[in-house]
Amino acid sequence: MWLCGLWIGARLVILSEQGDSTISENFVFEVVTPEVAGRYRLYYQNGNCKSPEVEFLLDVFEEDAIDLPNVFTPNGDGVNDVFRPLRPANSSEFTLVIFNRWGHKVFEPTNIELGWDGTINGQDAPDANYIYSVTYKSCGGSNSEKRGALKLLR
Repeated sequence: MWLCGLWIGARLVILSEQGDSTISENFVFEVVTPEVAGRYRLYYQNGNCKSPEVEFLLDVFEEDAIDLPNVFTPNGDGVNDVFRPLRPANSSEFTLVIFNRWGHKVFEPTNIELGWDGTINGQDAPDANYIYSVTYKSCGGSNSEKRGALKLLR
């Protein structure tokens, strides 16, 4: 997971449970990549002014990791009704395309927050296997692609 930030002439400090810290002085843009999951505290300082500390739990994943389910159930029960990344990449560019088993495109959102609700042209898509392709650029700037299969069950 990447922590990205923009501070101008400030000091960023990240403290871990183990007492280690990452300090960056006078930076304009900084990407910090913690390698160990755990509880962290974060603050920034500019001269004598210091922000309140923010404490958070952090899971650490590979930079380009993105998780997508392999089954979803768009049946209106409010559970698993939309196919979308479970843990999206921190991405500046993201595309998701879903194809039916014959290779015809059935869904392509224009927004990373949108997922597939299991409809094609306003009609319920049949229970079937579908193929997805996800491409994205991570916060660190690398291009990635992930393809896989998903099952729609009603």
